Amino acid sequence: GPSIVSTAGNLATVNVGGTYSVTVLNPANGCFATNTVSVSSDLGGAPPAPTLSASSSVVCAGATIMVVTTGGVAPMQWYLNGQPIGQTSATLTLGGVQAAQAGSYVLVVSGACSVTSAPFSLTVNPLPTVTILVPQGSMVNGPGTGTATITLPTPLTGVAMQASGGMSYERLIIIDRINGFEIRQADQNTDGIFNVNRPGPFRLTVTGQNGCKRTVEGVIQTP
Repeated sequence: GPSIVSTAGNLATVNVGGTYSVTVLNPANGCFATNTVSVSSDLGGAPPAPTLSASSSVVCAGATIMVVTTGGVAPMQWYLNGQPIGQTSATLTLGGVQAAQAGSYVLVVSGACSVTSAPFSLTVNPLPTVTILVPQGSMVNGPGTGTATITLPTPLTGVAMQASGGMSYERLIIIDRINGFEIRQADQNTDGIFNVNRPGPFRLTVTGQNGCKRTVEGVIQTP
């Protein structure tokens, strides 16, 4: 039943709701009086902690992550590695995530009783760093700085471009355009070496060891 946790002078501390009685004795004449008091409590205790459901826990840099909350009412605050990140809605949206956003996320619901969700751990893998070499020609605006422009001498015989930075490579070139349609050619390999036999635009997709992909675009031209 109800019990007193501690007393100090005429102050009693309790931790369970219920009906308590207090008796006051006058030692001078032996008279005493008893009174009762009813203490109410939140019988439900603290609300249940919200649960988190994430679209993914391991992503490549640049991805968009959405974490949906079940349970919990405002006010609420999201934390990353113990620091508030300024998002206070039930759904956490992270667009274009980078390495600095990896870590442990929790949602804290405050109010009369504060509860914290179980942590959600996010891993952000880097995209591969792509390098393109053109021994027979020259290049401006290399990968990652815009559209790479590669100038090669003619005739285009025995000319190759060498890509590096990944585990597999795919090059897409446009062979022709007819009536608004494009005829494309896709070549794949694991060494990054592609023969060049025609000028024109190309798109190179490089897949790193962690499975993340980076796509760079360029154009091959001749004098």
